[in-house]
Amino acid sequence: GSNVTISDLQVEGPVGSSPTVGILFNSAVSNIAVTNVLASLHQAGIRVDTGAVVTGLTISGTTLTNCGNGFEMTATGKASSVSMTNGVISNCLYGMSSTGDNSRLDNQLDFTGVTITDTTFTNNTTKGLYFEKIDNAVLTNVTVTDTAGAGMSVPAVNGVGMQFNLKFGAYTAITVTNPTLTGNGVVGSNGIGLMVAARNDGSTYGANPASLAAFTLSGGSISGSPTNISVQGAITLANASLSGTLIGSSGTPCADLVGLVLETSNAGTLALGNVS
Repeated sequence: GSNVTISDLQVEGPVGSSPTVGILFNSAVSNIAVTNVLASLHQAGIRVDTGAVVTGLTISGTTLTNCGNGFEMTATGKASSVSMTNGVISNCLYGMSSTGDNSRLDNQLDFTGVTITDTTFTNNTTKGLYFEKIDNAVLTNVTVTDTAGAGMSVPAVNGVGMQFNLKFGAYTAITVTNPTLTGNGVVGSNGIGLMVAARNDGSTYGANPASLAAFTLSGGSISGSPTNISVQGAITLANASLSGTLIGSSGTPCADLVGLVLETSNAGTLALGNVS
């Protein structure tokens, strides 16, 4: 199908452990608009599943809440020209996620041309945003708060506000502008505000390395996490730019344990071509 608009709709799943999906894509579709939708109590609020080839997906003014995944890209789902604006994703295990396909080395083609603007991710248990595949992505004015945050009853391991854990592909560019990341990864262990890696470590990723040509972070603030920014050792970046971003909690010494980590202790190498 094509040129379909889904608007002014509430899609609610059953109370308890839910196998349902709010909006499911599992075939070739194009020019889909999701506007002013509330999806809650689902395994996934929106899922791009096996068999899906979505070209042109616009999500605006939409709330995804109390789900396993707010927005989920499965390993074999594909979507391009995807935009999300003025939305809220909250109280999920994963706010927004994509899974890499380990049977192919061109995962960069699966989830590309992505823009996320003026959208809030809050009180998600494990990850606010977690991507194993995403390319030519621009995230602007994205707010991520309290992922694995203080007061959560079930501690998370590796709770991260925004994580690019790229796998099995040659990725071109990711740009993050004016983010507000606050209080992520506080509960549990190894909590991080923003994490970037293109995996080339160990036997699995070493044999099938991923790369990221350019990562840009500018403006905004990242604070209140045990580690605020981590660029992992197993990554090759041709160009990295970090400018004008407040890292750490101003006026509250020791609130954040680590501001910026360029981690070289992992297997693989950290190669930053041009850093500013």
